[in-house]
Amino acid sequence: MFASDFENIRLEISSETGPRIYRIALDRIGLVSRENVTEKDIVDSSAGLKPESIDLIEQGIQIVIFDQALSRKTLHALSRVLSGLDKVRMAGLVLFQENSNTPILLNDMLIVGFKKDLDRSSVEAFARANGIEIVTSDKLVPRQWLFRLDDFSDRDVLDVIQDILIKNRAIVEFAIPNYAISIVSHQSWSSDPLLFSQQWHHHNYGQGGGTFDADADTDDAWSLTPGDSDVVIAVMDKGFDIEHPALAPNLWVNEGEQGSDSSGANKATNNCDDDQNGYDDDLHGFNFSECFFLGECPTNNTAGTANCPDTTNDFGSISDSRHGTAVAGVAVARPVNGNGVSGSCPQCSLMLIQVSSFALQWSLGEAIGYAGKMGADILNNSWGYPPEADVPDNVVNAVNTVVNHGTIIFWSMNNEPVDDCAGTSSVIYDNPGVIPISAASNWDKKVRETGYGECLGVLAPAFSGFGPNPNPLPDNPGLVGQGYTGTLNMVTTDQRASLGYNDTRVPANNPGYDPTFCNSGSDSSNQDYTLCFSGTSAASPMAAGVGGLVRSVDPEIDVETMKRLLQDTADKIEPMAANYSPKHGQSANEPPTHGFGRINAFEALKVIAPVTENDVTRPGGVDLFLRDNKFDWGNTAQSIENGPPWRGGSNVLLTRKRNFIAHYHSVDIKVDAPPFKPAPLTSRDFDNFVHENPVSGLMNRVYVRVHNRGTKPATEVEVKLYSAFAGTALPAFPSDFWSTSPSLPSKWKHVGTRAVAEVGYSGATVAGKATDQSKIVSFNFMGPRLNPLNRQFRHHCLLAIVDSPDDPVNEDRLIPDIVTPTNNNVTHRNLLVQDSTAPVDRFFLTVRNPFPRPIDTRLRVIKPRNWDVVLGRFGDGKPFSLAPGEEKTVQVKITGRPGLSDIEVEIRQEVRYRDKYHPFGGFTFRFP
Repeated sequence: MFASDFENIRLEISSETGPRIYRIALDRIGLVSRENVTEKDIVDSSAGLKPESIDLIEQGIQIVIFDQALSRKTLHALSRVLSGLDKVRMAGLVLFQENSNTPILLNDMLIVGFKKDLDRSSVEAFARANGIEIVTSDKLVPRQWLFRLDDFSDRDVLDVIQDILIKNRAIVEFAIPNYAISIVSHQSWSSDPLLFSQQWHHHNYGQGGGTFDADADTDDAWSLTPGDSDVVIAVMDKGFDIEHPALAPNLWVNEGEQGSDSSGANKATNNCDDDQNGYDDDLHGFNFSECFFLGECPTNNTAGTANCPDTTNDFGSISDSRHGTAVAGVAVARPVNGNGVSGSCPQCSLMLIQVSSFALQWSLGEAIGYAGKMGADILNNSWGYPPEADVPDNVVNAVNTVVNHGTIIFWSMNNEPVDDCAGTSSVIYDNPGVIPISAASNWDKKVRETGYGECLGVLAPAFSGFGPNPNPLPDNPGLVGQGYTGTLNMVTTDQRASLGYNDTRVPANNPGYDPTFCNSGSDSSNQDYTLCFSGTSAASPMAAGVGGLVRSVDPEIDVETMKRLLQDTADKIEPMAANYSPKHGQSANEPPTHGFGRINAFEALKVIAPVTENDVTRPGGVDLFLRDNKFDWGNTAQSIENGPPWRGGSNVLLTRKRNFIAHYHSVDIKVDAPPFKPAPLTSRDFDNFVHENPVSGLMNRVYVRVHNRGTKPATEVEVKLYSAFAGTALPAFPSDFWSTSPSLPSKWKHVGTRAVAEVGYSGATVAGKATDQSKIVSFNFMGPRLNPLNRQFRHHCLLAIVDSPDDPVNEDRLIPDIVTPTNNNVTHRNLLVQDSTAPVDRFFLTVRNPFPRPIDTRLRVIKPRNWDVVLGRFGDGKPFSLAPGEEKTVQVKITGRPGLSDIEVEIRQEVRYRDKYHPFGGFTFRFP
């Protein structure tokens, strides 16, 4: 197409969004057909204009291209003629938004939003003055109306909109064409019976080459609740296999359309609006894809009569689609007779909202509004606008209104590595009522070909990425990946028989087909299911189902609290690539790539579920925590395959290989050695407060910061501080440690207890902000005095415990290095006592066995490459044995190299378990 084939037009649209530039194609018309329209049909109706080509955009959507540019007036008149064909639903001008190649199809309809509600007579007067006709008003947002050009208008809809905006600025908030545009399903596809064991996103035990525990812990969450049928998850998509055995048991039922009417006809199929909600026969939801090509869904508001006037159009019936079937299954599938697949909320109800893949904007707004109007708790949208397409005002208003109704929206981000929070789609993703979802793999890595940005809510398990597809789509070569991010895709329901994704008839060399995708192209032998669903289309319903679990426990939770709960309890996967901030836990890349991490359903439910099932005196919604290291924000469920009992929780670094991160580097304990600095009063002050090692023989100050990531404040909080001589492992607690301050002879000394009346919400989402309600308490701590006979006196530990009737510490184990990483009410920090008389490069360190049994152990050194560390008689990596409770000393000599500063040298103790050595405890030395 040459530049002369375009006409640029500048539309103000609304004062909020500013002007938008469109390019009108002057050599083409777009068609939406009921059946395939032939070239002869078009020629016969085109006043002698023979088309040069007819491009198929998708099934039923065609672009007719002529061999010459025409005037807008001629194109408008021709589109009206073509719209009169029996086989054509609509025809209109084709335009493109500036910097976008996505075609937009105009028609004769426009959407007007008034600045206030107007009565119908005022709207009728407005319509007459502007040469348009009323089609309908918005059922959810009364100030929005749909209009149509009158039959004799020789102006196209863009001319009319410009005229309206010029003449009616006092009463009109916005005016936009009710255009049709392809909405993008955020999914990719390629082409043993299905069992739950293959759903790695619920429980990843390493199947298919995955990483152990790289999942959402939904199977653990189900021990608290599998969902509640009163919780309704609406899925808005292109259609559903309504009779699928894994979906049918969970279908939401509109009681107003259930049963028989007064004439004995089935309300679900009598083509009547029996409950007078504006939609006929919406028993399980509604199909908005058909009726809105007419501008509205004709409604028979004649409930209770013997016959409805119109019994010919069954607009509300749901039709099949593989995409919607797969999406719905990810969220709410229920296993059939204990087999098949499970959605993340298998006991929640499923509301079906069908829209067209080439959708008119009025229909999208109405469809979104339906979810709120009919009381959906959750709305999942596994689709979106093309990255550079505008999101119309009526759709944004529908989102806002639905959220005000209490519906929480989960929306999939793009299947492209783009910042969804910066372009035009940010109108949706930045909306405070929307939780944007991007994707993670079964290696616990963010899928590289998915959206990101400041507004990203959380990642959810989804798929392996696109990989090096040898057959890329001609118009989308950018989807060819750089290698897979994982090994498995999503296991879910599929449109039955050979109509879904699980269709082995697809030729292996078809464009878009990747024979290396999804386990070398193999799929389940049961075509009711697929192993190959993928994209952020899978991630969003996975998270939406978790949202359903949360609503099952707390039906009143709002979107802000839901979002921060999921973010506060997310696992910090792939920390080096994500660059999570130690101050607030969000990815600190510019723009952020990983949000707050990968969703963890079990951790989220633990925060809000009752402490015990039968103990109503302990309300849920309180979760006090102390941070053990910079990546710890309270989660304790992380684990490793065949790991020992001391490997779990905060000491698991969530990389693909599940490395170790020290749990003895608490960022919530800081020491101030004399002379004292001003005390930190806020969490931000605490973050900026410089920690020092305590001075021997002098009074030092210790500050402890306490957080609460729960939805309710914690009351009657106690913070206790203990100290002990440290080493590569901490001494065991005495047997009465958890019942009293130690009364038995103990190596642990009670420094003090501080009372805090209340700790409000202070999770990662608000960390360091003015709304952060974490509390800081202080203790006086006498630096251990010099003792020449105790050669390892300089290595010390401070251990803090937070307790409350609302969230009791609930602990009885006696090994500190096991308790700290797995109990978020406990933390400790190993530190070096300042001693000017002792060299910092040569000292003795205690190696300890705190277990009541013998252990095989060894020491390992983690140091900069150009530093030397000598471990006396033991050496680096040399195994030795320790009897129960035995302690030995090792001389350590550290030799540095010039040119480096801020150096850390860690001496880590590893203990043998099942023929492997695993990190247990350790001590870190820091050099300026």
